[in-house]
Amino acid sequence: MEKQERPEAQEILACETALILEEKEEKREPIPADGTDFWFAVIYTILGYSFAYLLSSGGFAWKFSAFTAGYAVAVLGYLRVKKKTVPRESWFWLAMMLGSGITYGFYTSRPVLQVLGTMALGAYWTLAAGGCLMEEGRTSQWAAADFWNSIWVVPFGNFSCYFHVLSSGGEEQPGKDAKDTETGEKPEQDGGRGEGQANLRRLGIKKIGAVFGGLLLSVPILFVVLPLLASADDNFGRLVLELPEKISDDIWSFLVRAIFSLPVTAYLFGLGYGCIYKRKTDRIQREAVRKTGEGVRIVSDTAVNTALMTISACYGLFMALQAQYLFSAFAGIRPETYTYAEYARKGFFELCLVAVVNLAVLLMANLFTKTKREESRWLRCLNLLLSVLTLLLISTAMSKMILYISAYGLTEKRITTMVFMAWLAIVFVLWCACQRRKLPMIRTAVMSGSAFYVMLCVLPLERIVTAINGIFFY
Repeated sequence: MEKQERPEAQEILACETALILEEKEEKREPIPADGTDFWFAVIYTILGYSFAYLLSSGGFAWKFSAFTAGYAVAVLGYLRVKKKTVPRESWFWLAMMLGSGITYGFYTSRPVLQVLGTMALGAYWTLAAGGCLMEEGRTSQWAAADFWNSIWVVPFGNFSCYFHVLSSGGEEQPGKDAKDTETGEKPEQDGGRGEGQANLRRLGIKKIGAVFGGLLLSVPILFVVLPLLASADDNFGRLVLELPEKISDDIWSFLVRAIFSLPVTAYLFGLGYGCIYKRKTDRIQREAVRKTGEGVRIVSDTAVNTALMTISACYGLFMALQAQYLFSAFAGIRPETYTYAEYARKGFFELCLVAVVNLAVLLMANLFTKTKREESRWLRCLNLLLSVLTLLLISTAMSKMILYISAYGLTEKRITTMVFMAWLAIVFVLWCACQRRKLPMIRTAVMSGSAFYVMLCVLPLERIVTAINGIFFY
């Protein structure tokens, strides 16, 4: 009996194995490529090399501005050629990217932050322009997930597509001629010659792309192999040592930059290509995020409410004990024991930090409590109480800064500080309003924060400071 059952068991096992293999093959996403993708891969190659060039040469500021404009033109051109509809909101993010990047070539007071900010805005804008944001192409409560998609999931998920498209040399997408195959009709004699010429052109482009891709791929391998061969033979070693001297500095710099531009190009093209074909743009699902959010609601309502009440009571006691000193700046009066500088700095940065901590506390309290905010009246009331107390602390800090400015004038750092506190005030006002009605708080906070940041990049703060100080303080 056992011997008779074994063949059947083997057949079942073979069928199950075949099903598993078929499922794995179905999960592999195709990498379509046509002539348009090939030529835009070439354009992205120029972009990637330009980025490596601007990092390794002088005049970084204006070159970074030119790169920002070039990147915008490349992405918009790719979308237009592919006949993709660009969502209206993406134009806002395009303006944010250009405002942050192009102004860098003229002036900047925050060089590192502005470069990183431009890169982040560029990645997010590309995802928005491709219509790949999680909620109908609009910034929403899933903004953090969309941002992670734009800087990591989509570009690295499609990282190899650049090499595939470049090596394919413009090969047509699978299934393009499926209609002729299904009907069984033979192509007309007049069109056969034209089709043959088109096939020859595609074949030529494919071979050129394959050669170009092979050359690029061989360069890093040669950097590893050549030193090993040089150490194995003295004659070959002398040839390798003399080779850099025979090659001009310009050619050597070009080769080094070309190597370092490969990962940059693959990253940028992977982001654009993924948005065009919606490839690996849905790795993060809203339902999965919702389930994760539901899973972390493990803290009891009583514990959360008690913590918020304790924190609020602490702030109330602090304000009651420091009322005369804390709020004197509203009346333009400083304590006699302090100078304007000492009074403004006394507790100013601490109050700003407290406001940021309170925002984090409110977010965690509403995330981890078992009962949602909409279903808990106590939680809504405590959210409102802590937000109002934080707004009072923010207004106190701003009044102290205004008193300081009225005595000593403006600086770029003081303007930046005031703008940051104004944005924090907007966030907490929105949080208060959300306790009564449903509002797009995260969308408004993200877009207003981006607008404030770009405003600081676009406005000539140095000239503004000089002009205002010359009128009012000198």
